[in-house]
Amino acid sequence: MAKFQDYNSALICFDPECYEYLKTSQNGKIVNSLTGEVALLERNIILGGLLGIGAPASVAFTEELIACGIKRFVFLGTAGKLHDKLKAGDRVICEGAFSDEGTSKSYPGWKEESFSIGNLQNELKTFLRISSKSVKTVKAWTTDAPYMETKSKLFYYLDKGADVVEMEASALCALAKYRKVEMAQMFIISDSLARGIWEPYFEQEILRNSLKEAGISLLQFLAMVDQKG
Repeated sequence: MAKFQDYNSALICFDPECYEYLKTSQNGKIVNSLTGEVALLERNIILGGLLGIGAPASVAFTEELIACGIKRFVFLGTAGKLHDKLKAGDRVICEGAFSDEGTSKSYPGWKEESFSIGNLQNELKTFLRISSKSVKTVKAWTTDAPYMETKSKLFYYLDKGADVVEMEASALCALAKYRKVEMAQMFIISDSLARGIWEPYFEQEILRNSLKEAGISLLQFLAMVDQKG
């Protein structure tokens, strides 16, 4: 597997439309297709996307990038809110996740609740505040079965302290801990499961704009971190 010389950082974008926007606007050069697509950007940042959804796909792609020499990852995806303290298009940073998926159990030291390790997410929060970008911190319920987000599970994970539901975070936390790589995860609120009623926001302009703006901000953040060394 080829190494990416002089590249240490990657932004992985789960939303295909946002990925294509970032790749085009940043003049990304496609150099390799692993289990997802890889594009080289200016300032020695890798952009990854088109990898599918869920824990197995995200972990497989990230494992491959680690094998290629990448040591720092920021993930940008979407999540459904579990309560009404969040709204459509909100940016949130994941500080921890509850595993309702199988991939993380393959990594040593599995626990139901996992946390983001390292200082990268704190640096990201500081960067966003300095840039006057509003951001909230959340815990995620990570599921393998998006069509089985039942009321009983909703209330179980609310009681645990979850704020959002998505499909990758807990597995990525387990991977980052095991491989000892830096990681931060940001979600944009794309739908609601509050009170057990599903409400989608996928076609709302605020979601599309929030994803694009977040992607640009995260690329600026990674460029700053790389410059600091």
